[in-house]
Amino acid sequence: MANTNNGITRVEALEAALNGDLNEQVVAKLKAMIAQYQKPTKKTETKEDKERAELVTAAVTAIKNAGHPVNTTWLMENVKGILTTQKAGAIMRIAIKNGDVTKTYDDKGKPIYSA
Repeated sequence: MANTNNGITRVEALEAALNGDLNEQVVAKLKAMIAQYQKPTKKTETKEDKERAELVTAAVTAIKNAGHPVNTTWLMENVKGILTTQKAGAIMRIAIKNGDVTKTYDDKGKPIYSA
């Protein structure tokens, strides 16, 4: 059950540590595990991330061009690629997080967005 490159598997190292058996191999394996967990993760932009960013840009542009606050239904009807009010809301959350849009509420308590 031993790993050929280090002589001990991760599971064996963890079990040994729990049992108080901290020999040289166990300590080396645990240090290697810690080093791996501390490495920063590489975030690559996915196809969906790019599409979402394009929708955010298109929505912000459409809101600016409208010249008045809009709701999610308006976004759905006026921005190509936003097919549901749920998608419009998700896109607006990203735009708000980016600081491109502000959210307020109309007299009926429904959210409206301004750019």
